[in-house]
Amino acid sequence: MSETGTTVTAPRLSSFVKAYDVRGVVGEQMTPAVARAFGWAFGRFVRAEAPSATGVVVAHDMRESSPELASAFAQGVGSTGLDTVFAGLASTDMLYFASGVLDLPGAMFTASHNPARYNGIKLCMAGAAPISLDTGLARVRDARRRSWTARWSRRSCRRARPRCATCSPTTPRTCTRWWT
Repeated sequence: MSETGTTVTAPRLSSFVKAYDVRGVVGEQMTPAVARAFGWAFGRFVRAEAPSATGVVVAHDMRESSPELASAFAQGVGSTGLDTVFAGLASTDMLYFASGVLDLPGAMFTASHNPARYNGIKLCMAGAAPISLDTGLARVRDARRRSWTARWSRRSCRRARPRCATCSPTTPRTCTRWWT
């Protein structure tokens, strides 16, 4: 529920989780909150599939929304106890190279050939092994769906006492306590 009593709905995951990546319209489907939740779900997936992994390499393309989305994703990954290695502005091939050299899973923020209003995430395991729906993306999507439903169904921390200093009345879902 929002401040006005209306229900906040989550974007339909099936509309932007594709066979080999995640792609959606920035501000509608791909938001920092969505990226953070995907980071959390990917971190949990990595910890289950590769318990020896210590972190995730994160890179982004030159889209205006990419740095903010990559940072939110890293926050989600960090909440699972994994470190983040920021590769910064890079191509997908550079992210795959870093994943191979560092032997760490990776996440690339790009929407490739799509218009600028789109952005997305390409995920890989250590050694640049790509992740598809068949090899783990469905598990990340489903974990993210469960976390999204649980988090959006409870009240924001601004309704709790004492109130969180970072919570905004207009966008309670941006509060960091909301996602922990």
